[in-house]
Amino acid sequence: MFTSNMDAPIYLGTADNVLQSDPKRAEERLTFEHNVLTLLGHRVLVGTPFVWQSRATLALVARNQPLLERDLPGLRLTSREAVATAGDYFAQRASDTRLFDRLQLRPESPFLLEQPEATPLDWRNLIGPDVKVVPRIASVEQRFRALVASDAEPGNDVRSLRDLSWTAFGAQFSNAGRGRTEYNMSALTERSLNGHFSRAVVEDEYLRRGADPKLLSATLARTNALYQLAAAEAHGAYLFTSSSIARRMPGEHEQPVLEPWTVSPANPYLFAHVLACVGIKPRSWARLDPFQLTRLVATSNPFLSFIVRYRNVVLQRTMDWQYNGLVPHFDDAVAIFQNDLLFGERWRSLEIIARLGRMKTAPYVMGAVGTAVLLPAAYGVGALGYPLAVGSAWATGKAIKDAAKFAADLRDDISFFDTLRMRSELRRFASEFGLTD
Repeated sequence: MFTSNMDAPIYLGTADNVLQSDPKRAEERLTFEHNVLTLLGHRVLVGTPFVWQSRATLALVARNQPLLERDLPGLRLTSREAVATAGDYFAQRASDTRLFDRLQLRPESPFLLEQPEATPLDWRNLIGPDVKVVPRIASVEQRFRALVASDAEPGNDVRSLRDLSWTAFGAQFSNAGRGRTEYNMSALTERSLNGHFSRAVVEDEYLRRGADPKLLSATLARTNALYQLAAAEAHGAYLFTSSSIARRMPGEHEQPVLEPWTVSPANPYLFAHVLACVGIKPRSWARLDPFQLTRLVATSNPFLSFIVRYRNVVLQRTMDWQYNGLVPHFDDAVAIFQNDLLFGERWRSLEIIARLGRMKTAPYVMGAVGTAVLLPAAYGVGALGYPLAVGSAWATGKAIKDAAKFAADLRDDISFFDTLRMRSELRRFASEFGLTD
């Protein structure tokens, strides 16, 4: 989804244990997402309950605990109003879920971990009960109640809880199916308005009524989407989540929802793939430790300079695409931004020319050097399609000079030489942090 507020906080829905199957892979993914979002200047919000529900999320928080006390972009644990520490929050949450053992849940249900004492994860020793948490602006539970109740009402969203039941019970074909759908939706709405309400309660409600496993699976997938949307709304944040959750969002909602294939300046995967053209593999961002990350966001360096331009270019492009209704697919957008910002893969071999500077003869010297650099690899064709005639060095040099001028005209706010120099500086600085192989 298009997002114009580039400083908005990001609620990290992928920290939810429901979305994690392989803890090691989940930890690497969370670390990558957190590191890149932090570098882009966002506060990264993680719900405190995920700390005791997910081994991967606990590892992320423990690893980045030094960032929790600093006034910098990056990790924040969120909690209820007037709650200052994780220990206080856990105590309140344990009181809320004191009736949890009365719920009927599947043996493999991820919601079995909703109670703070339900998992052996040693969060007290890893992050400590006194670790700082920040209040959200509203109640997740209240917003989740409202979304579930709305989803149970008649509407036009084929992914809603009502339409899932309508199809499963064959309500379009029989009075019995319509009656059963109405009864189940009424019961779910009543349940959502009384006592503690969560995704575990929804599972309990459906199991007690003998729901078909396929209906239960589809229902819980939808309630996961509603829950994450409620969490983002309660924090006044953009939601970053998995593609499977994003596909199950309500057709109409106001909260921006991002996933790994979203074309948006706030998508960490887009940023990482754009920089891949200078030799920084996307997975390498997960290697950064908190001290390296702090250095990157708190000191002047080539990455911060590039990010200013990156965000402006991506925002402008995205606004134009949204206006015209022609947003490209992720891979196509990556190629476009690589060309806009870094000349893409085609200009990698010309980076040595960045050392020549801005002297008057630079375009012609560039042409001569470019001939030597490009001829062996281009097999007679220049980077922008110009024919390279072997034996005519001047013509070749002029072609490359014209290509440089063409590229510079497209980027009137930054010169061709500056872009080449930027590529070189980014890769050099990235190598200092172990981001390049």
